[in-house]
Amino acid sequence: MPELLRVKGNLVRAAKPGAYDEAESYLGRSLEMSRDHGVPGWEMRAAIDLAALLAARGQYDSARALLQPLAERFAEGLDTADLKSAGRLLATLR
Repeated sequence: MPELLRVKGNLVRAAKPGAYDEAESYLGRSLEMSRDHGVPGWEMRAAIDLAALLAARGQYDSARALLQPLAERFAEGLDTADLKSAGRLLATLR
């Protein structure tokens, strides 16, 4: 379910320009469910997408505060697509 919510949030964002609140709601629920289920990979994906949405709204500090602590928790798999994506996004938020 967390992954479906994440995908739905991204679809809403793509299909309805300016529907940030609706997309943010889906992405936030995805992030929360990922944490509840204890699945860091899903949590990272939801956080990346939510941080990107926040950055698109000009909320750079909030995006960084969401994504940076989560990215720092990963000690392995630093060459995965998700962690590379998180690193690129964080670099734009500095």
